[in-house]
Amino acid sequence: MKRLLIATALFWAGATTVSLANGPAPQLINPLALRDTIQIKMADGASLTLQVKNTGQLKNFQHYSLDSLMVLLDKYVQQVESMSKANSNGSAEITMTFYPAKDMNNAHAPEQVKIRMSSSNNGNRQTWQARASDVVKVEVDYEDDDTNNQEEKNVRVLINSRNDSVRRARNERKMSRRHHFFSTVDLGLNTFVNLPETKNSLFDLKPIGSRFVSLNQYITTRLGGVKSPLHLRTGLEFAFNNYMLAKNHRIADENDVTVFYNETTLSLEKSKLTASSINLPLMLELNFKDRNGKESFKIGGGGFIGYRLGSHTKIKYQSEGNTYKDKERGNYNLEDMQYGVNFVIGYKWINLFAKYNMNDLFKENRGPKMNVVSFGFRI
Repeated sequence: MKRLLIATALFWAGATTVSLANGPAPQLINPLALRDTIQIKMADGASLTLQVKNTGQLKNFQHYSLDSLMVLLDKYVQQVESMSKANSNGSAEITMTFYPAKDMNNAHAPEQVKIRMSSSNNGNRQTWQARASDVVKVEVDYEDDDTNNQEEKNVRVLINSRNDSVRRARNERKMSRRHHFFSTVDLGLNTFVNLPETKNSLFDLKPIGSRFVSLNQYITTRLGGVKSPLHLRTGLEFAFNNYMLAKNHRIADENDVTVFYNETTLSLEKSKLTASSINLPLMLELNFKDRNGKESFKIGGGGFIGYRLGSHTKIKYQSEGNTYKDKERGNYNLEDMQYGVNFVIGYKWINLFAKYNMNDLFKENRGPKMNVVSFGFRI
């Protein structure tokens, strides 16, 4: 079973080496010297032989789907092994013939496969590999367990076929493109900074309730050559800022001035100010890649400008055994235009962001002077 599966896997890898590989296979004898026979000697002493009428027949091997063929061959060798166990004591040989072209309904598949299996009592675990350049790789991993006089074989066949090569080339072309479009989601928290010196406890926020969410559509442009890590990022961000007030504080618009005050008549379960905006960022980033061409470490910073889309306040409280939710829409003297700086740092799929609004949250002399910082994870 071991020699059969290894020889079968190496046969197809070796055959494809002749037609697909750019580099030489392990000790390939000149086909012109042997005319209609090509012999491939492997490093471990195994020998593979191809017989063809002419060298043009070698081109047919590139039409074979190796992954599908190996699945079929695995089924064949299982049938041979079952037949061997049923009809011998483990020391005899058995030969069976199969017809892949008919079974696979594929004119390019081999017309006939003849399999001969002889007994083997080697109980070691080994891994065999055959590689045809970067196009085909066949790996056979087997283990024989002869405990309790029962032969159990665990076989794993891994194939990187022509399709994998095409997929890898497509991914390389994708990674080498100068422009990339992608979407992200920012999930984080908000906090007030640069608060007024007096009565600043009125501006305390509940950390968990003061959430920041941003839905982002970005385009990055690589600056420099194909391997340059420097990128310019821009796009659109739809951001939602929640400011959940702590204790029993509220926000109200009194005489066209936004004030924070302590509610004395109601016991509030929730009191918040929510604002939505659309932002345009502009950042420079350094995106480094690992040996496989995948993103590794990144760091970047820049600025943004934005415009407020809407805002409202919401309170939740209990009265006479009933729960009430009051929601009032208004601008609450929030600045319509906003601008600031942003920062991102990450490693592979873990990315952190931070944003600082440089202009005041409220219009001058129509609300308390304060700024906003948002931070969290980028998905």
